Amino acid sequence: MTLRIFTILFALCIFCINTKAANETEPNNAKATANALPQDTIMNGASFSGDDDYFVGLPSSEGTVKVYTNFTATNAGNDFYLIVYAKNLGQIGSKTIVNTLASTDTLTIHCVGQDTIYIRVTT
Repeated sequence: MTLRIFTILFALCIFCINTKAANETEPNNAKATANALPQDTIMNGASFSGDDDYFVGLPSSEGTVKVYTNFTATNAGNDFYLIVYAKNLGQIGSKTIVNTLASTDTLTIHCVGQDTIYIRVTT
């Protein structure tokens, strides 16, 4: 079983980033149990093979949202998937982080107004 550690920062790019930190709590394996992810918050978590982790945020206005990620795995061989959904629009972005021990990446998406977004981390 591969343990993957991840960090996510959800930032609406029209504001200055003043980061806060939080840790993932289980269960958060579905949209209904998603961990709250306020803007400019660094969320730390862990994921195992086959685990889905959901986070929910609400952009304060229309604009570009960046989801910064930092993934570390105990061994190579599995990919990470980062998928972003808008409550009213369905999937609006995704990123595959391929077969790596450590990776830092950014997913940039455009959000339309105050539409709740869900960020899913899966393997």
